[in-house]
Parts: sequence; structure tokens; C-alpha cells
Amino acid sequence: MTSIDERIVLETAAEYGVPGPVARELTARVRPCLCLVQHQEVPVSQRESARPAAWTGGLPALPDGVDWPEGREPLVLSVDCAALPRGRTDPRQ
Repeated sequence: MTSIDERIVLETAAEYGVPGPVARELTARVRPCLCLVQHQEVPVSQRESARPAAWTGGLPALPDGVDWPEGREPLVLSVDCAALPRGRTDPRQ
């Protein structure tokens, strides 16, 4: 996860004529986010510890004994929220 650099926000805001107080308000209200990328896009230094957190297409991962209902279309995207880094996605941080 990448944090917001207030200096960059202020410089970019000034470049586009956005007042400093408005830009500071923006940085005060931003929340953490994650970017999902393909495994080959993960930096080499982080690949060994990277955990798959999402997959595209196919059927969802369901508990044993639970079947995907007949006639339902495959999923576009599934995200395993338990695989996301702990403490990095709390919107109150």
C-alpha cells in the first residue's frame, strides 16, 4: 500500500490552482486502499511473501458441501479479504 505524500498533493494542487487549505483537507480525509495486481507485476523483492488475494473468472471459493447454484454465471472477480494485509485496510487509520 502506498501512502499519500502531502507535499506532492500540495504541489499538484498549486499547479492546478487548487487552494492549499482545500488540498490539506483532501489529505486529511484520504483513506487507505490496496491495488490488486497480477503476480508478475509484484516487485521481485516482495514476490516470495506475496499471497494471492484475488482471482478473476470461474466459480467462487465456497465452503465444502456448498455448490454454486445451477444456471448462475461465473464470477468476474473474487477477493479474499482475509488474505489482505492486517492493519493496512482499516478506514479509521
